[in-house]
Amino acid sequence: RYVILNPAYLTRLAGQKTGLWKAKAPAPATERPASFSV
Repeated sequence: RYVILNPAYLTRLAGQKTGLWKAKAPAPATERPASFSV
């Protein structure tokens, strides 16, 4: 549900998997809840 309602979450998740977000998100565990809050 959250993934469908949060395109930003998909973008961050995709970025982490591709490695592009690796530089911006050294701690994915902290980024995930942040996405839900936003």
